Amino acid sequence: MAAATAIEVTIEVPDSRIRDMLCCAFEGGSNYWYDDLAPVYPPGFTRGDFKEGGKAQPRDAQGREDYFHWCQLLPLMDGGAVTFRDKEGGKEYRLDRAKIKAGLLAFRDQCPRHFAVMMADDGDADTGDAFLQCCTFGEVIYG
Repeated sequence: MAAATAIEVTIEVPDSRIRDMLCCAFEGGSNYWYDDLAPVYPPGFTRGDFKEGGKAQPRDAQGREDYFHWCQLLPLMDGGAVTFRDKEGGKEYRLDRAKIKAGLLAFRDQCPRHFAVMMADDGDADTGDAFLQCCTFGEVIYG
Protein backbone atom coordinates (compact mmCIF):
# COMPACT_ATOMS: atom_id res chain seq x y z
CA MET A 1 0.00 0.00 0.00
CA ALA A 2 1.37 3.40 -0.99
CA ALA A 3 1.78 6.10 1.63
CA ALA A 4 -0.53 9.09 1.42
CA THR A 5 1.10 12.35 0.38
CA ALA A 6 -1.26 14.74 2.11
CA ILE A 7 -4.01 15.01 4.68
CA GLU A 8 -6.95 17.20 3.75
CA VAL A 9 -8.53 19.26 6.52
CA THR A 10 -11.51 21.55 6.46
CA ILE A 11 -11.64 24.82 8.33
CA GLU A 12 -14.66 27.02 8.90
CA VAL A 13 -14.25 30.76 8.58
CA PRO A 14 -16.81 32.57 10.74
CA ASP A 15 -18.86 35.34 9.14
CA SER A 16 -17.42 37.66 11.80
CA ARG A 17 -13.92 37.24 10.30
CA ILE A 18 -15.26 37.92 6.82
CA ARG A 19 -17.05 41.05 8.05
CA ASP A 20 -13.75 42.18 9.60
CA MET A 21 -11.90 41.64 6.31
CA LEU A 22 -14.57 43.53 4.37
CA CYS A 23 -14.27 46.41 6.82
CA CYS A 24 -10.46 46.43 6.47
CA ALA A 25 -10.74 46.43 2.68
CA PHE A 26 -13.60 48.88 2.14
CA GLU A 27 -12.55 51.37 4.84
CA GLY A 28 -9.06 51.86 3.51
CA GLY A 29 -7.09 48.83 2.40
CA SER A 30 -8.48 48.70 -1.13
CA ASN A 31 -9.46 52.34 -1.67
CA TYR A 32 -6.57 52.81 -4.08
CA TRP A 33 -8.05 50.39 -6.68
CA TYR A 34 -11.85 50.30 -6.20
CA ASP A 35 -14.57 52.96 -6.43
CA ASP A 36 -18.37 53.37 -6.55
CA LEU A 37 -19.33 50.87 -3.82
CA ALA A 38 -23.09 50.21 -4.02
CA PRO A 39 -25.55 47.92 -2.22
CA VAL A 40 -27.62 45.14 -3.78
CA TYR A 41 -30.44 44.43 -1.33
CA PRO A 42 -31.89 40.92 -1.09
CA PRO A 43 -35.64 40.46 -1.54
CA GLY A 44 -37.56 41.76 1.45
CA PHE A 45 -34.86 44.19 2.59
CA THR A 46 -34.45 47.93 2.14
CA ARG A 47 -31.82 50.49 3.05
CA GLY A 48 -33.48 51.15 6.42
CA ASP A 49 -33.06 47.51 7.46
CA PHE A 50 -29.29 48.03 7.60
CA LYS A 51 -29.36 51.08 9.88
CA GLU A 52 -28.80 50.78 13.60
CA GLY A 53 -31.73 48.82 15.02
CA GLY A 54 -32.69 47.47 11.58
CA LYS A 55 -33.72 43.88 11.02
CA ALA A 56 -30.51 43.10 9.08
CA GLN A 57 -28.24 43.90 12.03
CA PRO A 58 -27.03 40.70 13.75
CA ARG A 59 -27.73 40.02 17.40
CA ASP A 60 -25.69 38.01 19.88
CA ALA A 61 -27.03 35.18 22.06
CA GLN A 62 -28.40 37.70 24.57
CA GLY A 63 -30.25 39.63 21.86
CA ARG A 64 -27.84 42.60 21.86
CA GLU A 65 -27.29 44.21 18.49
CA ASP A 66 -23.87 44.35 16.87
CA TYR A 67 -23.87 47.18 14.34
CA PHE A 68 -22.20 46.62 10.97
CA HIS A 69 -22.14 48.71 7.81
CA TRP A 70 -24.19 47.34 4.91
CA CYS A 71 -21.00 46.59 2.95
CA GLN A 72 -20.08 44.06 5.66
CA LEU A 73 -23.51 42.41 5.75
CA LEU A 74 -24.92 42.33 2.22
CA PRO A 75 -22.29 40.06 0.61
CA LEU A 76 -22.96 37.41 3.27
CA MET A 77 -26.75 37.39 2.86
CA ASP A 78 -28.65 35.16 0.44
CA GLY A 79 -29.56 37.41 -2.47
CA GLY A 80 -27.45 40.28 -1.18
CA ALA A 81 -24.27 41.70 -2.68
CA VAL A 82 -22.21 44.82 -3.18
CA THR A 83 -20.96 46.15 -6.48
CA PHE A 84 -17.93 48.31 -7.17
CA ARG A 85 -15.69 49.36 -10.02
CA ASP A 86 -12.02 48.87 -10.70
CA LYS A 87 -10.56 52.40 -10.96
CA GLU A 88 -8.08 51.36 -13.64
CA GLY A 89 -10.36 49.66 -16.15
CA GLY A 90 -13.77 50.78 -14.91
CA LYS A 91 -15.09 47.22 -14.92
CA GLU A 92 -17.91 46.54 -12.45
CA TYR A 93 -17.62 43.63 -10.02
CA ARG A 94 -20.23 41.99 -7.83
CA LEU A 95 -19.30 40.49 -4.46
CA ASP A 96 -21.68 37.97 -2.91
CA ARG A 97 -21.41 34.90 -0.69
CA ALA A 98 -20.42 32.59 -3.58
CA LYS A 99 -17.60 34.94 -4.65
CA ILE A 100 -16.43 35.15 -1.04
CA LYS A 101 -16.34 31.35 -0.75
CA ALA A 102 -14.26 31.03 -3.92
CA GLY A 103 -12.11 33.95 -2.81
CA LEU A 104 -11.40 32.34 0.55
CA LEU A 105 -9.92 29.32 -1.22
CA ALA A 106 -7.70 31.55 -3.36
CA PHE A 107 -6.79 33.60 -0.28
CA ARG A 108 -5.84 30.46 1.67
CA ASP A 109 -3.77 29.02 -1.18
CA GLN A 110 -2.12 32.18 -2.53
CA CYS A 111 -1.77 34.29 0.61
CA PRO A 112 -1.15 31.84 3.47
CA ARG A 113 0.45 34.48 5.71
CA HIS A 114 -2.52 36.83 5.30
CA PHE A 115 -4.93 33.90 5.75
CA ALA A 116 -3.23 32.97 9.05
CA VAL A 117 -3.41 36.58 10.23
CA MET A 118 -7.14 36.70 9.39
CA MET A 119 -7.80 33.45 11.24
CA ALA A 120 -5.89 34.80 14.27
CA ASP A 121 -8.34 37.75 14.22
CA ASP A 122 -5.47 40.16 13.70
CA GLY A 123 -6.07 41.49 10.18
CA ASP A 124 -5.32 45.00 8.99
CA ALA A 125 -5.78 47.04 5.81
CA ASP A 126 -3.20 44.98 3.90
CA THR A 127 -4.90 41.72 4.92
CA GLY A 128 -8.31 43.06 3.92
CA ASP A 129 -6.98 44.27 0.59
CA ALA A 130 -5.47 40.86 -0.27
CA PHE A 131 -8.74 39.20 0.79
CA LEU A 132 -10.91 41.47 -1.38
CA GLN A 133 -8.62 41.03 -4.39
CA CYS A 134 -8.78 37.23 -4.04
CA CYS A 135 -12.59 37.43 -3.84
CA THR A 136 -12.77 39.79 -6.82
CA PHE A 137 -10.01 38.58 -9.15
CA GLY A 138 -9.10 35.14 -7.78
CA GLU A 139 -5.63 36.46 -7.01
CA VAL A 140 -3.76 39.54 -5.80
CA ILE A 141 -3.11 41.73 -8.83
CA TYR A 142 -2.43 45.07 -7.12
CA GLY A 143 0.42 45.35 -4.70
